[in-house]
Amino acid sequence: MSDPYSRYFAVNRLSPGRAALVAKQILRMADRFGEAMLIDLATRLLERAEHYGRMSHYRRGQSGRRGEGSAYKVDKRVDRNIKGYTEQLETVIADYGDEHPLGQAAIALRQDTVPEGHYAVTSLPYEDEVLVVEAIVERLQREDRATLAEMNVLYYLTRLEQLVPLYVEALEVRRIITSGDIKTAREEMHRALCDLVGFICARFSAPVDAETRDDLLAPVDDQQDRISALMRARRLAGQTGATPDEDGELDELLAAEGEMDAAGDVPGVGPDAAPDDGAPGDGAPAAEAAGGEGNAPAEGVGAGGAPVGDQPAEAAPAEGQPAQGGEGAGEDPVVLRPLPR
Repeated sequence: MSDPYSRYFAVNRLSPGRAALVAKQILRMADRFGEAMLIDLATRLLERAEHYGRMSHYRRGQSGRRGEGSAYKVDKRVDRNIKGYTEQLETVIADYGDEHPLGQAAIALRQDTVPEGHYAVTSLPYEDEVLVVEAIVERLQREDRATLAEMNVLYYLTRLEQLVPLYVEALEVRRIITSGDIKTAREEMHRALCDLVGFICARFSAPVDAETRDDLLAPVDDQQDRISALMRARRLAGQTGATPDEDGELDELLAAEGEMDAAGDVPGVGPDAAPDDGAPGDGAPAAEAAGGEGNAPAEGVGAGGAPVGDQPAEAAPAEGQPAQGGEGAGEDPVVLRPLPR
């Protein structure tokens, strides 16, 4: 999805929980100003954040990533039965050899169903594994059940016949919610955030409205401060192996993260700043404006309307990386840059 704002200003990405909190806080203030557009934009951000959050949750649950989703549970049961079935075939082959009818039947089944062993089946992605297991079940169903019972593998056929429909049902949501859907939902949420920030800065740009503008943008600045503090704590823990907050300075802040979205996305910049699935978040914070070809860096304006000074090109952080520098690096507020004159 094209981002029409990236050439003019950059807004740090937020996780769905953080974006929803920003929208709710702004909505509580919006009635005082009688701005229908402000209410509409904040409501849209809340809807987009809730939608993205639900989609991400369901997809994680159905794929079993970091959780006990129904697909994850069924997959574990299927895996145990595929492993047991394979090992039982090996037992029959080792016991009877290739000259006995049971040994020959077991060899044929192994070649037709699990020629590379159970791990080649159980290590597949869910959608691929269920197709292979369906084929195994179909092959076993063509075998004489008395022979399967004599080899002690009829139990595994019965269990797989019961589990395959559950497996398919559990994967239906995952098949519907694709990585493209997740990316689209994320970009729609970020676009709604940019719309809201851009409207506030434009509508309340006059000096007389500076206090109103600061109040309305305070929730956005607050989330950025929280993210910056959390990232500093994580970096400290990674560098020293110590508790991130030994002096207790961030205790209250990090405790609040648990009530909001501590495990949520870490902000980034740009539509492709973060992978969709499996990454800890949406990239690292950055406040880098994209100027047109040949444009000199322009003086920026902070979220509260205060100038942030010249931004030399060589000092700009790389996309998706925190700003470099001394104390407070990476804490830039939402940065708005006017077009070059």
